[in-house]
Amino acid sequence: MNKFWGPIIFLLLINCGEKDQSEAQAFARAHYKMYDFFQFYEDFYIRFNDSADIEMYFLFGYDSLTLYETYYNNTPFAKEDFYRDITSDCFVHGWDDCEPAFNSTVGFLLDSSAYTYLYMHYNADTTWLVNRYSKPDTSLLGKGVFGYSRNCEKYKEMLLK
Repeated sequence: MNKFWGPIIFLLLINCGEKDQSEAQAFARAHYKMYDFFQFYEDFYIRFNDSADIEMYFLFGYDSLTLYETYYNNTPFAKEDFYRDITSDCFVHGWDDCEPAFNSTVGFLLDSSAYTYLYMHYNADTTWLVNRYSKPDTSLLGKGVFGYSRNCEKYKEMLLK
């Protein structure tokens, strides 16, 4: 997802009707688990070590996942940020239908029934990102992403209502 979506989604949350916002938030609570997001980044850090901290800093200004987790768990307004943050590509692994799966030993598990995923190897800073291609024609659908979630896309659509 493009980095400009964060501020746009935030404005949509502000302008979204109360009923629509309530429905969108209920959908997010049903399909997004912060624990899964934190587990992904724990595995991510084990796999990529120091370079993962660098990426975390550039993504949302925290030097490590531990600092973000502390912020999320201890700051009252962090729960409001939750509904904005989960629209960002770097948070995609908290959605219950996110692919490709990831583990600390192998990295991304690139096999998917709907899409083909290939590692992006342009430079050392992008080794943990993947490109998403359609099957069977292999059209590029997502370049340099952490993954894909149809539920995330549906949530963003709900915010646009």
